[in-house]
Amino acid sequence: MKSIYPAELKSLIDKNEPIQIIDIRDPEEYDAGHLPGAILIRRLAIPACTEQISRNEKVIVYCTYGMKSDQVAIYLQEKHKFKNIYVLEGGIYDYAREVDPSINVK
Repeated sequence: MKSIYPAELKSLIDKNEPIQIIDIRDPEEYDAGHLPGAILIRRLAIPACTEQISRNEKVIVYCTYGMKSDQVAIYLQEKHKFKNIYVLEGGIYDYAREVDPSINVK
């Protein structure tokens, strides 16, 4: 499983790199605060939404602390053969703590 650290992701965002960022938390958590450009695909909806996930660019998956996104990444890699999935280390919690404290983490 591939990981990306908050500062690395911030750099990709700042450079407008072609990436897809997927927030797998619940809608109320997403609404409270999410990463720039992130789309919401709830963790339990992932199996029905794989067609929304890019196979051509880096896909960064995140949750609150990183544990549930690990499970999603493994599922996408093993079941659907994605090779471009990255997990945000420490989730949105570490991103907010290390990069952008203005993000509300619920």
